[in-house]
Formats: sequence, C-alpha cells, structure tokens
Amino acid sequence: MEFGHSIPLSPRFCLLALGILWVLLATSFRSLFPWTLTPPTYVADPSHLLTVCLTSRSHWLEPGLLRDYALRWARNNPLIAKEEAYASRPSLVRGPAGRENVLSAKVTPGTFELLGIHPSLGRTFQLADSVHCPNCAVLSNALWTSQFHGDNHVIGRWLSVNGRQVEIIGVLPAQFRFPGLDVGLYTPFGTGTHPLMPMFEWPGVLLRVPAGVGVAKAKREIESYVNQTNGLPSNIKLDVLSLKDLEYQSLESCAALIAFTLLLLLAFNWRTAVRLRATGPHRTVAEFLRWWLFFVAKTILLLMIVLIVSLDLVQMAVLRLGGHAQQYAGGAVMWLFLVGLTVALSWSIRDQLARCRTCLRRLRIQVDLGGSSSVAMKDMASCIYQLCSLAAWIRNAGQSWTIHGKRCWQNTRPKLPFPSSLRSISEETERSNDACVS
Repeated sequence: MEFGHSIPLSPRFCLLALGILWVLLATSFRSLFPWTLTPPTYVADPSHLLTVCLTSRSHWLEPGLLRDYALRWARNNPLIAKEEAYASRPSLVRGPAGRENVLSAKVTPGTFELLGIHPSLGRTFQLADSVHCPNCAVLSNALWTSQFHGDNHVIGRWLSVNGRQVEIIGVLPAQFRFPGLDVGLYTPFGTGTHPLMPMFEWPGVLLRVPAGVGVAKAKREIESYVNQTNGLPSNIKLDVLSLKDLEYQSLESCAALIAFTLLLLLAFNWRTAVRLRATGPHRTVAEFLRWWLFFVAKTILLLMIVLIVSLDLVQMAVLRLGGHAQQYAGGAVMWLFLVGLTVALSWSIRDQLARCRTCLRRLRIQVDLGGSSSVAMKDMASCIYQLCSLAAWIRNAGQSWTIHGKRCWQNTRPKLPFPSSLRSISEETERSNDACVS
C-alpha cells in the first residue's frame, strides 16, 4: 500500500504522465506544428520550388520591376525552368457576410500552373485576363466559406475589394495555401498603369528548378545570380528561399518569442528562480545534473502540451466561427500559449521546490527545502528549527516568551511534559498544528 502511494510522487511517474498526455494530444488532434514539421503537399514537387523576396534590410522595390527582372532570369539562367511573379498587400473585402480583412495578391497568369493547383470551382487566370478581365478574382477556400458559406453557384458573382468591384471566376481547394503567405483573394497582375504603394505592397517571385538539379546548390547559385542583376539598385537585396526555409523561419520566430517570454517571466520572478537554484543539491555532480535534467524535461513536456492545446483550441474555434476568424488565429494562439506558458512554468517551479533533493520524490506537504551548499546556512536553519521547536513547547507550557521580536501566546494549561529532544517537540506540535512562526 505504501508503495502504491509513493509511485505518483516519484519523478519517473511525473515524466511518464506528462509524456503520455503529450502523445495522446498529438495523436488525437493531429495539429502538432502543422506548418513546420512536414513540407506542404498541396504544391506539385515542392522540393524544386524556390521563392525570391526582399530581405529585411532591403529597400522597397516596385512589383513590376521585379516581375521584369524575373523574366530576364528565366531567359538567361538554365537553373530556372519557369518563373511567376506576385505582389501581396492587406485588403478590405465587402461581401454578403459583411466586411473582412484579408491578404490579397496579384499574380501572373501562370502562377497556379507552376504550383500545380487546379480550382475546385470555376477556373484560374489565363494569359488574356490581364487585359480582357482585369477585374477577375479567384477566392481561397476560407474566403469563399466565410463570405458565401460554400455556395457552389458563386461563379460570376461580384465582390468589393478595396472599393473596387471584382468578378469571381474560381475557388481554390481547401488544402491549398500560398507558399509563405495566407492569401485570401487573387487578382491578375495587370499590364496597365497602377498606383504605386511603397512599403505596403510587397513583391515576390516563384521559381521552378528543373528536375534532376541539386536544389541546395541551385539555390546558392541563383541567389548570387539575382543579386548581380544588371539594373538592380544597390540598396535592394534579394533572398532565395525554399519552402523548408520558409517553414523554419516560422519555427525560429516562434522559438525566439518563447525564449524571450521565458526570460521575461524569470526577470519578473527572479526571487523564485533564486529559491529554485538554492534548493538544488550541490554535494555531487550527479545529484546536481539529475535535479536540473528532471526540471528541464518536465518543463519542456509542459510547454509542448500547452502549445498543442493552444493550437487545438484555436483551430476548433476557427472551424466553429468560420473562415472570417482565420485572420485572428495566429494572435489568439500566441496569447493563449503565453498564458499557458506562465501557468505551466509557475507550476513546474513550485513542484520542483516541493521535492526532495536526493530522491526527487514530491513531499506530501510542500516545503521550501533551501540550499545545501553552505554550512553556515545549514547551521542557521538548524538553529531556527530548534528555536521554533522550543517556542512551541513553551506555548504548550502556558508561558509567554519573546523570540525574534514576536510573541507566542497560549491560554491553556500545558498538556505535554518536557520532551527528551526538540525533534519530538516539533512532531507533536505539528500534529496539533500549534507550531509558532518566528
């Protein structure tokens, strides 16, 4: 019976329970890092697809100029089998369901053919659309669902985008997502005169590398080539990224935010962190490593569980509220994760403080064990313990004493004889919950 009661208090049981919970959540909801662990399957041959975009240190470049540069790249460089240009910007859509903020993109006619995407309804852009149908639009599945509730007769209907009426000619499949962007509406890349929107409309290029060519080597050579383009301004720097690079960028941003949040929490709770450091064992290296490895493993499992739960809760909310809630999903996940991170880290520290330094078993009554590295600290703790024990006996004896400026009062007659040791005093007074706090 005692063995059964001690199992839930052991560190192995704690890690095993957290590990099982993590596996159950990951396999049940199937939403563990959906944008980071696996390459997109909605694009034809994603391993040979590259994107060209401005670096974070680059000045803005007109989308039409980058499109013209891309045409020259494809003609002069054998490593580029095909190219298509795009430019994305935030937009305001007005439809049957009301106003909705989305990311729109104007794309060259062969963009969806390069990606290997076929529409679920209607058609995509053709070469003549930039001249004969400049107001045509292709909707993402999310925008189609939020504005038209999945109406199959949406082709030919009109929608307002930034105050301009556009005609819907197609709807994209639900599993499609534009590489690196969450685009809701597509329009043709026109050949006419359009107002320039510096720092608001961002250009990019999609490149297809020929089959049989090493993508890593081709990526390095293409990046060097495009940054040496004749006529490219000196303050323009271009990045050539694969789809995996785009996915790892999201993961790096998430990891950086998590690290910053952890540092912020530690800064606001530095006293607790000092207590945690003082509580850890310092006698041997093995005990020290065991103590901190358990804390790190426990905390990492908790953070992964919190991340999965945050993703799943927001995903269920988006499915319930509809596609118009998709634009708030990223921020909701981040805030929900930060709240869960705070709770998980606080619990992990409190659980660690309540464990034995030697066996790491959780004590049934949470106490602060304190540090073990200083003999003086241990002597002081022993002295305080003896003073508290003596004060408790004096309280039961009906006396009034002053200890460290605080009084312990007892109105009843003494019930206990003077014990043979101060330790037995503490055990008896703890059972009666009459210990004096000094």
